[in-house]
Amino acid sequence: MTIRQRISTFLADLQQTFFPALAAVVPDPVTEAHERLVAILELVDVDRRRRFGARTAVERFNSRLKDDCGARVIRVRGEAKVHAFLMCGLLVIFAEALLTLGGG
Repeated sequence: MTIRQRISTFLADLQQTFFPALAAVVPDPVTEAHERLVAILELVDVDRRRRFGARTAVERFNSRLKDDCGARVIRVRGEAKVHAFLMCGLLVIFAEALLTLGGG
């Protein structure tokens, strides 16, 4: 198998793993490479969960603010605009927490 074929197979497996709805539309037989990829992704997920439990609440909040709310790269200038941008992210995180606690 050439490198190009391996890369193509790997990307197809990633696509099936991260977008399961596509797999339902275009079913593919499970291959040995796919099983290895799923095992690797499960290990990564377990490691992520273990690391998530070891961090403090402030570290988890800052990580969510950066990753989920776009605070890693802020494209506005001015203290007031940056403050407003970060407060919107804060509101999003609190709203998600309330929905999670409320069961909604």
